[in-house]
Amino acid sequence: MSIPSRSRQASASQLAGADRLESWKEIAAYLKRDVRTVQRWEKTEGLPVRRHRHGVRSTAYALKHELDAWWYERLPQLKDSEKKLPEAPVLSGAEASADGQAEVERWDGLRAILRWTTLTALAILAFITFLTRWVTWPPPPQVLKTQRLTGDGRIKQGLLTDGARLYFLEHLPGGNESLAQMSVSGGEILLTPTPFDVTNIEAISPDGSQLLIRGASGRRPDHEMPFWEVRSMGGDPHLLGELTGNSAAWSPDGERIAYANGSSLYSVRQDGNEVHRLVALHGVLGSVAWSPDGQTLRFTETDSQADRNLMWQIRSDGSKLRPFLAGWYSPQSSEKGCWTPDGRYFVFLANRNQLVSLWIIKEPTGWFSKPIQLITDLNGIKGFTLSKDGKRIFVLASGVGHGELVRYDPKAGEFSPYLSGIPVGEMDYSPDGAWVAYDGSPDGPLFRMKADGTGRAQLTEPPLDVKFPRWSPDGKRIAFMGRLEDRAFWQIFVISREGGRPQQLTVTTGDKGAPTWSRDGSRLVFGDLLTAQSMVIHLYDFTTGEISKLPGSEGLWTARWSPDGRHIAAMTRDQRTVKLFDVSSGTWSELLSRPLEDSFDWSADGRYLYIHLLYGDDAGVFRLGIRDRRLDRLVSLKNLSDPTKGFGWVGIAPDGSILAARVSGSDEIYALDVNFP
Repeated sequence: MSIPSRSRQASASQLAGADRLESWKEIAAYLKRDVRTVQRWEKTEGLPVRRHRHGVRSTAYALKHELDAWWYERLPQLKDSEKKLPEAPVLSGAEASADGQAEVERWDGLRAILRWTTLTALAILAFITFLTRWVTWPPPPQVLKTQRLTGDGRIKQGLLTDGARLYFLEHLPGGNESLAQMSVSGGEILLTPTPFDVTNIEAISPDGSQLLIRGASGRRPDHEMPFWEVRSMGGDPHLLGELTGNSAAWSPDGERIAYANGSSLYSVRQDGNEVHRLVALHGVLGSVAWSPDGQTLRFTETDSQADRNLMWQIRSDGSKLRPFLAGWYSPQSSEKGCWTPDGRYFVFLANRNQLVSLWIIKEPTGWFSKPIQLITDLNGIKGFTLSKDGKRIFVLASGVGHGELVRYDPKAGEFSPYLSGIPVGEMDYSPDGAWVAYDGSPDGPLFRMKADGTGRAQLTEPPLDVKFPRWSPDGKRIAFMGRLEDRAFWQIFVISREGGRPQQLTVTTGDKGAPTWSRDGSRLVFGDLLTAQSMVIHLYDFTTGEISKLPGSEGLWTARWSPDGRHIAAMTRDQRTVKLFDVSSGTWSELLSRPLEDSFDWSADGRYLYIHLLYGDDAGVFRLGIRDRRLDRLVSLKNLSDPTKGFGWVGIAPDGSILAARVSGSDEIYALDVNFP
């Protein structure tokens, strides 16, 4: 059976036109309230009002079905806030005696008592409810371990599992796309070419035997493509009736398929017959998800005017449409989502500040429900799926902008993943070598974990962006560069190794560079970044809280204090000379003169300076002797990092091995072990 004809779609468009309320007056009349009340509701209660833009001005309009859904969800709260108190009796002129006046005053007193009693009772009830929920709330879900499963350097799309294998699309050389599958533990990727020029993988049947894909040949359509069924173990695809759409989900019993086409959501039998339209909205629908009990559907609506996706919830029979997490989206935009197999949690992607990450919320949702960000060290997430036992989340993430941690193997002459190839920006070992601190991505928070990759703990929270963490000599604190907003200046912070609130040491109108510690841990040295008009090296004194200038450091930046406390190395602004400051004598000398990058580190004994040249034909790690000034190349870094991404890091482990953050533009699959309380 085919989808509705154009005439039926036209009638749906007319219906959408009739659905509009074109002014505040119409919105207020529809809700049977005055204009001030509905304008207040928009600000305080998330009333879904849209805007027509006219230059710098705008006019308001709303859609009736969105108001209905909002009203359905907010009605209990609005009723409580608008309950009226008993009216005082109205006395005639003959009764307006002293006794009558006393009666009026008595009623006024009763009304006041009733008002305060009601408010007090509500406050106590709210407090008891909150306290009960707080005491009984389980701890939030936690990612216990992250493991990278692929590393073939190819672009991927879509991700599904039948419990034993993962299914996805992989882009091959020449622009072709192929169905791909691999074990949930990783390993060899098996490819099954499709006959289509364009393919999307949408859903997998509950028994895992069938994949539902969208495929088309020739020019790529904007949204809708025909649906096809193909056996998960391979075979020719079979057209699913005459259905087209842009997203689909299988019902838990395998009997029906819910799919989105344009602005409508449909339900159809698994053989393509008995099509029923469940709802028609204003924007383009997608990302359909079916609850484990088969009773609820969630899907997204793309609001092109607001440039965001909204998520809706509806019964599988088409009743009880309402927004999901109304009011939470701004400035977020929700995308793909699905329930855990037991239905206790809903996991979804959300775009916050142009960064897509994984979020989770406890079911059933209610007044006290609030999503939490499940992971912060994997950004650029394109898709995910849950294991059948609900203990793992498989994530497809873009490698662009992420540094995969690798270590150089001198015998093999190559770099290989280290600590499961976790995504890092920069990393530093504690003085005893037992712990590492690292920032999880180019815009990520600060993490601490044991040197073997276990015991990971997140120490800072977004929106604080962290770079260049450095351990104190006693291993109790970590200093780092940080900024709270994209356009804010980089400042110097310090935090306990146990976490807590970071202490901001600098408040300046210029960017400050990577901090390193004095040998006794009483001071930090850091420079200005190249964005500064005038550059010097700064010293922060923890005893006095004062910042001073290192003598003779004008025009220098990228300062590094040696672990033995004897020297401070810094670089000239033109990045062609490394200078050395002798702490005891207070004098500077030239250590090296040649084209450089902005990265170097000391050896643990302070005898050598490791110079990192990340780009170009001469890219490599060099060791410079402090006494003899001898420069030796240890390894070539050519092709280790992609300079077009503007990101890369090289460091030295306590055992002297070379570590690096390798940047790639591929999409890779990760397995997250998750504890769901």
